[in-house]
Amino acid sequence: MNREKIVNQVKTLLRSTSFTDADIVEARAQIVREDIAASDAAKQPFIERAIKQLRRGDDLPTVDAALHAECQRLGLDSFDIAVTARAHLEKLQAEAWTEAVQLCRDGADTYAAIDVLMKKYGFAWFDAQQVAARAKAKAAEPSRNN
Repeated sequence: MNREKIVNQVKTLLRSTSFTDADIVEARAQIVREDIAASDAAKQPFIERAIKQLRRGDDLPTVDAALHAECQRLGLDSFDIAVTARAHLEKLQAEAWTEAVQLCRDGADTYAAIDVLMKKYGFAWFDAQQVAARAKAKAAEPSRNN
């Protein structure tokens, strides 16, 4: 019954307007873009929760399991969200490492690096201390580019 109603609405639309195949292709492409945007918006809170869990030290299967029930209700893939969160977190950590090493090479002290790691990249105090100390040691190494 529902399908018949939809078909009748489409037939009415087709009779009442004139449009080209290009219009249909563009409309379908726009629908796909809107669906992707809606999906990304729906995923974002789950990605943020997954990042928090990963930062606390949870592994990927644990994060997946924690998100599974809610994601399934919305038709989202919890494992994909967990993997996306891990990739995002790894990217942030790489950026943080590079910036911390560069700060130390530029003469900043360890506390300045800790401050950047905590404020800009969301590191916990202890983790920021560890990364800053390693970055300071890495910055002190002689350059091997020669």
